[in-house]
Amino acid sequence: MTSVEVASVIDYGAVGNGTTDCTTAIANAIAAVGSYGTVYFPPGVFAHTGIIVPTGSAGVSIAGAGVAMTTLKNTHASNASVTLHGAGAGSYIPGTMLRDLTITATAVHSGQVGVDVLLAQSFDVTRVEIRNHGVGLSHRASWENLYQDVHIHNCTIGWQFPAPGVYTASCPVTLVGCHAGDCGTGVIVADGLQAMSWVGGDLARCGVGVVLDGSQTGQLSFIGLNFEGITGDDISVGSTAGPAGVTFNGCRFFYQAGSKTRSVHFTIGDQLQFINCRWTGYTLVARQENTSGAMTMVGCGGYGYTHFIDLDGVYSDTSPVLVSSAGGGISGYGPGGNSLTGTTRASQWLATKVLYGAGKVTVSDGDFSTAPVEGSMCGVYNTSDSTFSGSRSATTGHGRSQGLLRKRRYLRRVRG
Repeated sequence: MTSVEVASVIDYGAVGNGTTDCTTAIANAIAAVGSYGTVYFPPGVFAHTGIIVPTGSAGVSIAGAGVAMTTLKNTHASNASVTLHGAGAGSYIPGTMLRDLTITATAVHSGQVGVDVLLAQSFDVTRVEIRNHGVGLSHRASWENLYQDVHIHNCTIGWQFPAPGVYTASCPVTLVGCHAGDCGTGVIVADGLQAMSWVGGDLARCGVGVVLDGSQTGQLSFIGLNFEGITGDDISVGSTAGPAGVTFNGCRFFYQAGSKTRSVHFTIGDQLQFINCRWTGYTLVARQENTSGAMTMVGCGGYGYTHFIDLDGVYSDTSPVLVSSAGGGISGYGPGGNSLTGTTRASQWLATKVLYGAGKVTVSDGDFSTAPVEGSMCGVYNTSDSTFSGSRSATTGHGRSQGLLRKRRYLRRVRG
């Protein structure tokens, strides 16, 4: 069969009246364009029971007349609205595009997916709205993907990044001006997302904002996002395994009702960073558990909060500041002064621990519930005068240290 460059679903029997089942007509139009063609949906509401883009359909574009003009309405209770699955073993769906339309379902059904992406490469979604699904968009084991101006509303989960299973983690993934609103959870990363950049957009009126998990998750950047009116945690990092290298830069956290319990909960992971972020209307900005890795806050602040940070039971009501010495060496990090606080790793990431206490200046084996491995570093933070007394490195797996010798080497290093 000879392929065509553009196939209008109307020419294959689709009727945009919202009731006629157009599933077969849409499948015939996709088959007609073959590879690198466009399946066009004119203005109208096109009912269907699931649209599948075949694995061999390289470069196919599914295009509407505009978000407010073209709607694809799924009348099935469980089928994904749009499915783009490769077959693995190098058989991926390359270069597919989805643009200028709204994807909806007749009701929110648990687990039903709006756009289901698996083993896709160079997949591009632009100016698309997804509504009324169990999961708005599911992205798993797909690479070099771009999402632009994608709005997800009224879904149980807005954006979902499931664990890749036997496949390679998704990398890289870019989101620009994307949103999740009125969802149970705005974003869930279960595992296997790397080198992701989310620039602009917002998460609003969700039960929970962003949930990040998984030992294969890392190097995620959220830049210039607005978190507003989220009733639970805005950000939850690490529950079963911790991601590494997560940065929030220039983000706004706002709870209009005021006195929201908490914004950030950091349980497991490493190198969680907040740069130039601002919080308004919270009882507590961030809680860092003693099972977590390092958390850094630079140039952050807020208004109308009670406590800024809770470092495993040690509260600070002021924003932490990173202090650097000449040459870029880090000389201290802490609430309102030149001290080191809040870097504790669990056994999964065991490398650094900070001990707290009034008059605390020494460390012993009894301070560790798990014996530190050789090479682990420990700092001592005196809460009476907010001083950091040094660092000691375990020489065996039993928590013994070389005391002042290690402390002097550490101080020489950080002072340059």
